[in-house]
Amino acid sequence: INANRKHDVDRYAIEIRNCDSHHNLLGYSGTAGNSVWAHDNDFHDNTAGVSMDSAFPDHPGLPQNHAKFEGNRIYHNNVDYYDFVRDGTCAEPYPERGYENGVVCPVTGVPKGTGILTAGGNYNLFQDNWIYGNDYAGFMLFWVPSIVRGDGTDKFFDTSHHNRYIANKLGVAPDGSQQ
Repeated sequence: INANRKHDVDRYAIEIRNCDSHHNLLGYSGTAGNSVWAHDNDFHDNTAGVSMDSAFPDHPGLPQNHAKFEGNRIYHNNVDYYDFVRDGTCAEPYPERGYENGVVCPVTGVPKGTGILTAGGNYNLFQDNWIYGNDYAGFMLFWVPSIVRGDGTDKFFDTSHHNRYIANKLGVAPDGSQQ
């Protein structure tokens, strides 16, 4: 709904609020997660807290645009679920993997210890979030060329533009402790 707008967004298509998302590969995942407003959530104890991307072909609405993340707590996203791949657990038949005991079998690669990962998104707004205790990075933003998602070379450099990062608290928990 906002694809042709800049930062003057009137409304969002999806609202995510008051969630506690933990023990996943990604606390939030939004391939072509357009016009999403996420606020007052906790994303913690995942491999990466939040991810939005334009990296997978054939998703409608690419490139990703106009997500707004504000007032969230994104912390301690350092769980290495790739250990279950390395030790062979994820190669076992589904009933024998131990999902009921906390096994997560990743199907994509993400950098462990990342708070917010934006792979090829435009006009996203990240403001007033608490981002702490993520061992690798609070934020990661990188470009995704159009050919990765199956578009022609005429749009080669059309991602990772006009993202804003405003008044986020980095490395400090809400109780004031440094992490």
